[in-house]
This record gives sequence, C-alpha cells and structure tokens, in this order.
Amino acid sequence: MKKWICCLLALALCLPLAAVAEAEEEMTIVLFRSGQGMPAPEDDVILPGIEEALGVNVEWNVISAEYDTQLNVRLAGGNAPDIFEVPYLMAPTYAQQGLLLDIEPYLDQMPHFKEAYTEEYLEKCYVAGGMYMIAARPYIPYADYSIRRDWLDAVGMDVPTTLEELYDVLYAFTYNDPDGNGKDDTYGITGQGLSAFNIVFNAYGTTAPGSFLIEDNQVVYSSVDPRAKEAIAFIQTLIDAGVVDPEIITNQSMEHRDKALSGYAGILACSFWDLFKEAYMDQALEICPTAQWELMMGVEGPGGKYDDVYDSSNASAYFAINADLAGQTERLNKVLELVDFLCDEETGQRLAAFGLEGTHYELDEEGNIVALPALNDLTYSFNYLICGRDDLPYLKAKFPYLDAQIDQCNAMTVLPIYNARVTVPEGVTASDIERYATEEVTRFIYGERSLDEWDAYVDTLYSVYNLQAYLNGATADLTEAGYIQ
Repeated sequence: MKKWICCLLALALCLPLAAVAEAEEEMTIVLFRSGQGMPAPEDDVILPGIEEALGVNVEWNVISAEYDTQLNVRLAGGNAPDIFEVPYLMAPTYAQQGLLLDIEPYLDQMPHFKEAYTEEYLEKCYVAGGMYMIAARPYIPYADYSIRRDWLDAVGMDVPTTLEELYDVLYAFTYNDPDGNGKDDTYGITGQGLSAFNIVFNAYGTTAPGSFLIEDNQVVYSSVDPRAKEAIAFIQTLIDAGVVDPEIITNQSMEHRDKALSGYAGILACSFWDLFKEAYMDQALEICPTAQWELMMGVEGPGGKYDDVYDSSNASAYFAINADLAGQTERLNKVLELVDFLCDEETGQRLAAFGLEGTHYELDEEGNIVALPALNDLTYSFNYLICGRDDLPYLKAKFPYLDAQIDQCNAMTVLPIYNARVTVPEGVTASDIERYATEEVTRFIYGERSLDEWDAYVDTLYSVYNLQAYLNGATADLTEAGYIQ
C-alpha cells in the first residue's frame, strides 16, 4: 500500500513538470525562400513584429545561392519547411508528389488574403488541378528605356515616336556631336543583349527571341515569328549606320549603364530603377551635371505601339505550404495566420514593406504613408513580402521623388507575353533552343548570315531542336491556365 501511495505522489510531482516542459517548447514556423541582403538578426526590425503578432517563433531562411538544390535536399530528406518558395516549373511535379497543400479549402481562414487577391491573382495560384501556390502579386510594368533630353535639345529634335524618327534621333546622337565636345565619341543607344532592341521588335508586334505570345488564340514563339524577321531587317539598318554601341550584345553586368552615365550614348536600354534611383542619378549628375534623363516610351511601327514587354502570366514569386501540415491543425493554423497577416494592409503588409511607424515612416492626417529617411535603409524588406504587394501605392510612398516616372510606368501600353506559365516538356531542351535562336538572330543582325536564310533557320529549330513539341506544350499550358480558350 505504501509503495502504491509513493508512486502516486511521484506521478503527481512529475505532472506539473511535464506541463511546464511542454509549455516551454514553443512552436517555430520554418520558412524557406531565395533572396539576398538580409541583415544580422539583431538588426532585423521586421521579423520580431511578425513573431509578436503570431505569438510563435519564425525561422525565416533566405537562401542566396543554389536555392533549388538546397530545397530539393530538404524535400528528399523528408525535412520540408512549413512554407517555401517553389520554382514554378517544378510546381506540377511537387504537387503530384503530394508535397504541396491545396489551400483552397482554407481560404475562409485568410480573409485579408482573399481581400488582397483579385480573381486574376487567385487564378495564378492554381497548378496541377489545385490551389497549391501562393502567387505573390505582380509588380506594375517598369519602363526599360531612357533618353537624354539635353541631347535632344542640342540636336534640335524631340523624343521619337515612330521607327523613322528613332533612326533619325539615333543618327543625330551619333554624328551631330550632342555633347558639344567636338569629338566623334557618342552613339545613339546602348544596352545589354538582344533585348536592348525590343523597342524595335515591339514596334513590329513581337519581341526579341524567347517569348511566347498569343495571337488569334494561338501560341506564337517570338524566335520564329515572321514579324521578327522584319524587325531584324530594320535593326540591320541601325547597325549598318553605326548608331549602336558596338558592344551592345556583349556588355556585362551594368557596363551599358556606366557607359550611358559617362556620356557614351543618348538612349539607355535598362530598367528605369537602375538609372533613376537617387544613388544612380546622383552618380550620373556627378559625372555630367547637365545630363537630363527622362523615360522613353515605345515607338509606332507596323505592329502598333508598345511601351514595354510584360509577362501577364507571371507572379513576382510562388510559395507553397507543406502538405504534411494538413494533419497538424495547430501548426497549419499558424502558417495560414502568417500568410493572412502579411496580406493585411494596415498591419503585416505595412510592417513587411515599410518597417516601423515613427522610424521608417509616419502617417499623415489622411492616414497615408509618408516615408522617413530611415526607410532607405530597409533594403531587405522584399524578402518578407511573400504575398507580394499593392505595387503602385507602395512605390509612390517609398519613392516620392519618382512620382511622375512611376505614373508613366503604370500608364504604359504593354505587349503581353506568357513565358511564366510555360513548362518545358520531356524531350525538349529550352536552353538549347534559346541559345541557337540568340546566336543566329545576332548573326542576322550583324550581317554574318543573310536574312534569305531565315526559313532555313526556322526549319532547324523545328527539325533539330524539337520546337513543335515546345509549342504544343506551351499551348496545353496556356489553355489550362485559361489564356487560350
């Protein structure tokens, strides 16, 4: 009897200790994504706010190199994160392997997510027959061409609006001494790769090689688009006239921007962010105080007028929730709460995008966000925007000095492409197709191969590189996604 009583007493003493141990074992949500620029943990002002709002620890892993490899190692080892970025082309495979959670049954637990996502955005969350993805909301189109207004004034011309005017301006920038130094040391345009000529390709209704378009409910691949042949013929006239940076195809990193800033060319093909952000514009004005850069829109041509190319099917990133959480209710609820929190405009999204009120921003009398100088130091915030952001108001709040340029970007007429939703079918090597097309189009442009051989070039893509299978796969993908009816 005494032994029984002693056992009961010992058990009673152990129970509170076990309860304490269980309480001390706090939940930790694990997120895994690609990215860069994260600060030291003690300098991160965003993650503590997320943890406080959720009441759990969050391990926010941002992988700067070989993300796909590291993710696959974790998945293969049965160590899937709770929420992780998914390379879009791998999403169908992961879904079929049962690695991804279908989030559609849980939408009512995420009211801010439902409010933030339009029907169009929600459609991008579907893959392989289910809502397996959290598609981060896309950015607005960003302009890719800028022009020297002071050079236009110097040669007595205005911003070109047609292909013919584009030729004339490039010629004047090259041969009419726009910088007034009396030297033959300028070119009309610089950029990086064939995409630098998109202003011409777009005027013919197509793009540089490698894009999927939809015309009359049919897939068109820009690398074999007959309109590309016409665009190449016009580009040849620019090359022959000597108005193009001779290194436009081979420029590396940001060499093309550096050339433009140094007064080498009057039109620059690169994202406007890489020129108009304060740091870059200050650099430009330090090199040439009289430089007056402004955004340049597209020019009119046989295919119409498009100011830029924009992938209408794309999201800024894709994330998924570990399917194993379906059997872990408490953990799943916290992950869903995290996603919803980061879609709440007044709490989580504001924290992730703008940091701390009073430190990085303040609110005016109408409740609008006003950036404070410290916001410029919050360079890692995009790593937390797994649901994307409402891009236009975000940009206007963070970059008030670029208000006019941001409005220009938002008002652009874009040529839609659909690359993001196209997977590569078995038996097709997309990189080989793109490499061959890029090499041969470059040869056409520089006269190393006659355009009379265009049909032979197209035939090679079909017969050697299995292009038809690629197009068939693209048609199936874009039909499933609803872009082809």
